[in-house]
Amino acid sequence: MASQFSKHLLSLIANLIIFYFIAANASAGYLRACYFTNWAQYRQGRAKYMPEEYIPGLCTHILYAFGWMNEDYTAKAYDPADLPSDWQPKGMYNRVNALKAFDPGLKTLLSFGGWSFGTRLFQGMSSSEQSRKVFVNSAISFVRKYGFDGIDIDWEYPSGETEKQNFNKFLKELKDAIGAESYASGMPRLLMSAAVAAGTENIDKGYDIPTIGNLLDFVLLMSYDFHGSWEQQTGMNAPLYGRSKDPADKRLWNVAGAANYWAEKGMPKSKIIVGIPTYGRGWTLTDPQQLRGLDAPGQAAKATKFVQLAGTGAYFEFCEMLSKGAQRYFDRETQVPFLIADNDQWFSYDDVESIKIKLNWIRQNSFGGAFVWTLDFDDFNGQCAGSQLGRYPLIRTIAHELGGLQISQTPVSALPNVPSPVPTNAPPLPVTSAPPVIVQSTPVPYTQANVLDPMFCYGQKDGFKSMPASSVNGPNLREAFLLCLAGKAYRMQCPTSLQFNGAVGFCSYPSSLSSLIVGGPIDIDRSQRNTPSHQYFAAVFSLNNAYTTTAPPPQTSSIAKTEVETSGNKQFVCETDGFFADPTSCQHFYRCVGSIAYRFDCPAGLHFSKKLSMCDRPNDANCE
Repeated sequence: MASQFSKHLLSLIANLIIFYFIAANASAGYLRACYFTNWAQYRQGRAKYMPEEYIPGLCTHILYAFGWMNEDYTAKAYDPADLPSDWQPKGMYNRVNALKAFDPGLKTLLSFGGWSFGTRLFQGMSSSEQSRKVFVNSAISFVRKYGFDGIDIDWEYPSGETEKQNFNKFLKELKDAIGAESYASGMPRLLMSAAVAAGTENIDKGYDIPTIGNLLDFVLLMSYDFHGSWEQQTGMNAPLYGRSKDPADKRLWNVAGAANYWAEKGMPKSKIIVGIPTYGRGWTLTDPQQLRGLDAPGQAAKATKFVQLAGTGAYFEFCEMLSKGAQRYFDRETQVPFLIADNDQWFSYDDVESIKIKLNWIRQNSFGGAFVWTLDFDDFNGQCAGSQLGRYPLIRTIAHELGGLQISQTPVSALPNVPSPVPTNAPPLPVTSAPPVIVQSTPVPYTQANVLDPMFCYGQKDGFKSMPASSVNGPNLREAFLLCLAGKAYRMQCPTSLQFNGAVGFCSYPSSLSSLIVGGPIDIDRSQRNTPSHQYFAAVFSLNNAYTTTAPPPQTSSIAKTEVETSGNKQFVCETDGFFADPTSCQHFYRCVGSIAYRFDCPAGLHFSKKLSMCDRPNDANCE
C-alpha cells in the first residue's frame, strides 16, 4: 500500500513539474529588454544609477547605451568610464556583464548609435563594402572582448533608397560575420538587433522590412515620443491607441498603429519588441485655468530636479509629484494617463495601470515582448514618498505580466558574493605611462581594519577629506583620501604620481601641493561650488550649473544643441554627447549629456586633451 502511495505521489510530483515547465515556458517566450544608460551614473542623489541597482529577473536582455564609432569606423567606447583601466579595474562594461552571474539567463548587448550619435558615421560606414567590413569586424571583436552577448544597432534613422539598401547590406554582412566568428571560436552566436522608428514616414523611407526581418533576431520598436514639447500643445508621449479626432495622416501615430504597421509590412510579430517609456513628456500650460486637457497650448515643462531637461521627466519624479498633490487623469481613448502639478506643469507618462493594458494588448496580439527606455527612469530604489510599490514598479510589472515572475526587492548590491568582472580571452588594454586624471573609482566603505575610528565621517558634511593619521593598513597617506557621504567614509585613491591636496580637495602633482595636511579632516564643502557629491571622481572637478534647451522632435534628423556662454564672449555648443574642450581655457572642459552641458575644471596643473577626451599633462595634451 505504501509502495502504491509512493508511486501515486511520484506521479503527482512529476505532473506538477511538467505543468510548471509548460507554464514557465509559456511566459518565458516573451522578450523583456531594458536599456541601461551609462550617463545615469552622473546624476545626483537618489537619481544616480549604477549597475548594481539591478534586481535579478527584471529583464531577459540588457542593452547598454551606447557604443560609439571612430572616424575610421572602428568601434570604441562612448565614455572612458566604460572601460577598465589600471586605476579602475572594472569599468562599466564589466560591471553590467557581471550581473549575469546573479541572473544566469540574462543576455547583454552593446547598442551602437543613439539619437545623439546622429546619422553621419552610419551613412559613411554603410556606404562601401570596405567600410562596412571595418566596423563589422571591429564591433564583433569589441563586444567579445568585454563580454557582451550581442550587438544592437540604433541608427536614427536611415532615410532614402540608397541608405535603405546600404542598411540591408550592412546587416547581411554583420550576420554573416557573426556566424563565421561563432563557428571559428566555438562560442555561442552573437545576437543581432536594431532599434527602429515608429513613425510611418521614417519606416517607409528607412527600412526594407522583409529583408531586415530575416536578418535580425528582433527589433526594438521605439514606440514613444509620438508627442512632446517640440509641439505647441499637449499630447500623449506613448498612446496605446489613437484618438477619434486624429487626422488621417496621424491615425497610426500610436503604439498599436506602429506595431501593426511593422507587422503588415513583413516583420514577424514574434520579432517585434514593443517599447514602453519609463519617462514622460511635459508642457507648461499657457492658460491653466481654462485649458488643461489634451491639445492645451503650452511650452516645454520646466526642467525637473533630477533629469534636468526641459519637457522631460522620469517616472520616479512623477511619483513624487503625485505624492505632493499633483492630479492624475486617465484618458480612455489613448489608454494612458497624464498629470498636472503646480497648476501648470502638464506631463504625459506611463504608470502601472497603462503598462498592464499595453502588456495585455501585446499578449493578445502575439507580439514578441516589451522593452523599456530606461532602467534608471523607473523608481529603481523605491524612494518615492508614499508609494507602496517598492523598487522598479514599472519594470517589475512587465516581469510579472510577461514572465510570470515575482521579482524581489533585493538589488545586486545587497546580495552576497559579488563576482569579479566577466573574464574574456582578450589581451589587456594598453596602459600609458601618464594615465588621465578623470578616474572612476568604486569606493569601498572603511572598516575597523583600516580606519581606527569607524565614526570618522559621522556628523560631517559630505566632501573629500585628507586621510586621518590614525589610518592603518591602507595605501600611502599622500596618495589616498576619504570621501564622506551620508556619514560613511569611502577610501579613494589618486592616480599614479599624484597626491591628494587637502587644502583644495583634489589630486595634483607633488610639486603643486601647497599644503598637505595629515592628521585631521579638511572639509571641502561641495554645496558651495555647485558640485554634486559624486563618488565617480577620484580627482575633484567643479561642476557648473547645467544648461537645458527644448529637445528636438525625435522623428526628425535635427541635432539637439545647448549653447553655453563662456568667457571671452565665445559660445560652447553641445552638438552631440561626449567630452569636449572648453574653447576659452585649457584647464576646463565640457561633458555633454542629452542636450545638457556640464563644465568641469581639470585638477591643478593639468590641461584637457582632445585626443584622450581627458585631463592630462600639458605637454601631452597639446592645448593651445
